[in-house]
Amino acid sequence: MIYLFIGPDAFSQRKAVDELKSAVGTPDSRDANVSLFQGATLSPAELVSSAQAMPFLAEKRLIIVDGLLRLYNERARGPNARKPPREASEWEAVVDALRGLPPTTDVVFQDAEVTPRNPVLAAFSPIADVQRFDPLPPDRLRRWLDEQSRQRGIVFSPAAQTLLVDLVGPDLWTLHNELEKLALYAHGRTVSEDDVTNLVAATREVRIFGAVDAVVERNASLALRRLQALLTRGEAEPIQVRAMLARQARLMLLAQELVRAGVPQQEIAGRLGLNRYPLQKTLDQARRYSWSQLVWLHDKLLKADIATKTGALDEETALEVLVAELSSPPRQAPPPSPTWR
Repeated sequence: MIYLFIGPDAFSQRKAVDELKSAVGTPDSRDANVSLFQGATLSPAELVSSAQAMPFLAEKRLIIVDGLLRLYNERARGPNARKPPREASEWEAVVDALRGLPPTTDVVFQDAEVTPRNPVLAAFSPIADVQRFDPLPPDRLRRWLDEQSRQRGIVFSPAAQTLLVDLVGPDLWTLHNELEKLALYAHGRTVSEDDVTNLVAATREVRIFGAVDAVVERNASLALRRLQALLTRGEAEPIQVRAMLARQARLMLLAQELVRAGVPQQEIAGRLGLNRYPLQKTLDQARRYSWSQLVWLHDKLLKADIATKTGALDEETALEVLVAELSSPPRQAPPPSPTWR
């Protein structure tokens, strides 16, 4: 069987590959029957030869090819554009050979992101089971966290679970690791918000991002609580938080303008310097605002900056006032939003 595992959720991809490995046979026979190849150095002849080999003292044989498809994503034209090591037609030529593989062989092509017009994806898709592994949306992410917590005997307070998701996002590898640590740390008691704050290996910048997200998502109570925690623990200065708010406002303005212009999401990622979760989060946040509301937000940030520089307000007071204002929606009616892809 041919599988195409595509998407940024590396944790779920790994689980799916592990299930295929478990079907190979006993653990001591897997070394001889599981082969891992890097797409950048693999040749079509080498792939076909390895895939056609019979299993050795096992029921199945598994071939894993990592990073082949992304070599053929659409790329910017130009003299410095990096070309794949061989033409896509060389891989298209092996489709018939892969279609005729013995039932004892599974071949998995795994990649983080593959663009829709990828020629190798188009060649392999008709003979493969194509599975996408995208980041879990918030509702499914919480269900995943509930299931993983039950398996480890962990009970979260609602606020602690929300904070953990906000700090880590949909990175299941990191969530998995943090759950392991929290299970040992809490040792049978309910995990509190303070437990998550003290134990989760989030950097100072990530904690600032959590406060910024609460502001732009208009959650005033959460924003002020996180802000106070940052300032009390000395993890951030007010001017740093204002700078991060200004950065996010600028990214949202740019994202909305690029979407309005019909720029593809992959190109938006390059222009904003964001990838995966930060990009999706910024696009989701920008969707919640009209253009005039984003201009209003930017104007409030500018006025707060002027107030501190002229001495009208000290940094901490200016930040608290700014957060309270930005966490509440502006009163003017929004104009029509751009078309989102």
